[in-house]
Amino acid sequence: MSEVRRGPRITGEEILAFRRELQLTQSQFGERLGVTASKISNWERERNRVSHAYERLLTAYMEAEAAEKALGGMKGG
Repeated sequence: MSEVRRGPRITGEEILAFRRELQLTQSQFGERLGVTASKISNWERERNRVSHAYERLLTAYMEAEAAEKALGGMKGG
């Protein structure tokens, strides 16, 4: 059974920080998620709330990037 995220919702600040960490424009980030640049902008400025489905997608994306970084740091040892 899949785990359901409980607790605080993902914030616009978290989305913005993650996008900047990936060094992507709003348009590029939106392409990866299947949404428009304006939707990314609205999420980052908290003009619109991120749906539960996209929140799960963003959380999974963030976790995958963190795992990739951790594994990347273990290479060459």
